[in-house]
Amino acid sequence: MLKRFESRESLLAEKGREGSLAGADLSFLDLSGLDLSSLDLSEAVLSGSQLQGANLKDANLDHVFVQDAFMAGVNLSGVNLHGGFFQRVEMPGCDFSGADMRDMRLYLSNASSSTFADVVFSRSELQGTDFTGSTFSRCRIDSVNMRETTLEDAAFAQCDLSATDLRKADLHSATYDQIIATDALYYGKPPWGDADHVDTDWRDKLVTFDGE
Repeated sequence: MLKRFESRESLLAEKGREGSLAGADLSFLDLSGLDLSSLDLSEAVLSGSQLQGANLKDANLDHVFVQDAFMAGVNLSGVNLHGGFFQRVEMPGCDFSGADMRDMRLYLSNASSSTFADVVFSRSELQGTDFTGSTFSRCRIDSVNMRETTLEDAAFAQCDLSATDLRKADLHSATYDQIIATDALYYGKPPWGDADHVDTDWRDKLVTFDGE
């Protein structure tokens, strides 16, 4: 039985310190639907927890550890996920708009039907994760390991996929509009056909984060 918290205040009172959840052990908790926006959860541990429908907008999840958790429909827009570790996490239908996902590890998880707009994935490990039906727009997906990912019906628009490893990825019915894929790795013919061309002036407008 997961311990249920009904409010942000009660969670901070029991698990937090000086208004922060940095380094907190939040494992096996029911945090579904809570407003956790703008909180510091850096290096927190969330194993086996439920967060479906929670609001984590603009939260700091730098180097967070999440495993076997349920996070469907979570608002993760503007979140700092730099260096985070996610494994076997159910997180379909999430909004990752504006998230910093550099150097994170997202393994064997379900992020289907999610929105990735203005996201930086640079150097991340996404192996074995399901992105079926997800949309990627104006994203930096360079030097990323996307081996064995499921990208069926995914849509890429104005994304930089340079040096990304797409070998053994399921790209069935994926669509591409103005992408850059220099030195990307894949089997056979380029899955994007001639989409890797035309005007690339948009590349200079892609979001960047401190330290890039």
